[in-house]
Amino acid sequence: IREVMRPTVKLLLLLFTFILAAGLPEVRAQVKQQTAEEQIKEQQKAKKAREKKIQGEMDAKQDHHRAIQTKKTRRRMKRNKRKSERMRMGKGEPFYSRWFRKKHFK
Repeated sequence: IREVMRPTVKLLLLLFTFILAAGLPEVRAQVKQQTAEEQIKEQQKAKKAREKKIQGEMDAKQDHHRAIQTKKTRRRMKRNKRKSERMRMGKGEPFYSRWFRKKHFK
């Protein structure tokens, strides 16, 4: 009787292990699953954080660039900026800028 029982016990243990292993990923997936809206919100939040970080780095670089200029150079830069803004006033963007703009589809 012992010899007959041993293979069945091993078979049952093996079967039980496979059933248990197959069921565990489903349980984990159900716990971590989010709705589509939650995923979108999380992605938007991460994107905002990345953009804010990048903008902060750019501002710091720009501040450093301005700080290392002499007073005379800063004045010249300011005059040129004002002049370019006056020249561009009332004009639209160039036609070719639309070609390279990112497309936003909804």
